[in-house]
Amino acid sequence: MVTFLMLLLVILIAVIVYLVLQLPGNTFRTKVRQRKKRYPRQRETMVKRMPTAILAVYFKTGIKEYPITDRRDGFYIGSGDQCDLKIPKSESEYIDIEHALISYDEYANQYTLVDLNSLNGIYDASQQRLDQLTLAYGMQFRVADILMEYRQYNVFDKGV
Repeated sequence: MVTFLMLLLVILIAVIVYLVLQLPGNTFRTKVRQRKKRYPRQRETMVKRMPTAILAVYFKTGIKEYPITDRRDGFYIGSGDQCDLKIPKSESEYIDIEHALISYDEYANQYTLVDLNSLNGIYDASQQRLDQLTLAYGMQFRVADILMEYRQYNVFDKGV
C-alpha cells in the first residue's frame, strides 16, 4: 500500500511540473524553444563574435550611416523591401532588388562585399568592376552609381 502511494505521489509531482512548464509566462521554456528554432548553437556563438561596422551611404540628399548588424545570413543591399539597406528608386534607378551582399568571414576576421549577379555591379575606388571586394576600414566603393564608405563602428562616438 505504501509503494502504491509513493508511485501515485511521483506521478502527481510529474504532472504538476509538466503543467507549470506549459504556462504561457514560463520564460525558460520559450527561450529554449526560440533558440532551437533560430539556428544551431554553433552558429549562434559565431554571430556573437562578429564585429560591427558602419556603412556610410552618400545619397543625393546627404550622407546616411547604417550599422552593419550581426546577421547570420549577411547584410543585403538593394531596392527590395527584404534588404537590410533599402536604396529607394528615387536615389538610384540602377540598383537591383538584391544587388549586393556584405558577408563576414570569421576565420579571416573581415567583411566581404559580393555582387549578386546584378546588372550594374559593384566597383572599387579605381572604378574597376568586381565580383567580390574585401572591405577595409575607410575604403570607398560604389554599388551601381551610389558611393559608399566602410567605416569602423566607434562606441564612444555614439555615447553608449
